[in-house]
Amino acid sequence: GLCSATGIAQQIRESGSIQQVDDNSGRENPEVLPATPVDQLLSDLEMESLFGSLCHFVIEQRLRRPDTDQAKTEIAMRAKKGFRQKLQEGDWEKVYQAAEQLCDGWFCSQAAEELGILPGAAGAEGAFHAGYPRIIPERPFIQRQTVDGKEMLVQGIMDITIEYEDRLQIIDFKTDRNWSVRHHQQQMLIYKQAGLAMSGKPVEVFLVPLRSAKAYRVLAD
Repeated sequence: GLCSATGIAQQIRESGSIQQVDDNSGRENPEVLPATPVDQLLSDLEMESLFGSLCHFVIEQRLRRPDTDQAKTEIAMRAKKGFRQKLQEGDWEKVYQAAEQLCDGWFCSQAAEELGILPGAAGAEGAFHAGYPRIIPERPFIQRQTVDGKEMLVQGIMDITIEYEDRLQIIDFKTDRNWSVRHHQQQMLIYKQAGLAMSGKPVEVFLVPLRSAKAYRVLAD
């Protein structure tokens, strides 16, 4: 059957049947990142995963649109239609503001500038042929992989891929407060294999905890 990359990674973490590859964060234990004003609300309503999806949506939309107030207003309206769900109006405004602040923090960071992940950066298809990278948000894949010694059909969505003429970079955003690169590295290894199969180019994988606006290069070889 068809398995999700995140689900497979979770099963492997729980089974302990695979030796986790090293990361470059130098941490064995999770790092507690700064809280947001809505963490308790999201926990009470069991909406932490929805908050993560909301942050992904905002980043994707801002990559695809010009960096203007009008674009931000349109993104906010679309987000409200898709993500408000059972939240009261006042609570929704707080949640969206928290998501927007995390995303703004990323776009203003040195890591975002160095990777070229800035508002409006998702250019036309094939732009890298003119010397510029091709940035694709929310890039899906379905392919057969051997994971933990078993062949299976794996599906996933890469938050952002940045394709150069000679390499592919995969960026994955996380909103966890208890942060550990190790916790996500099996998922990133699956993404790396998928990126290699799609592009035929060397692949680099970066994890971005939005609460810190840093980027970690995952050493997944």
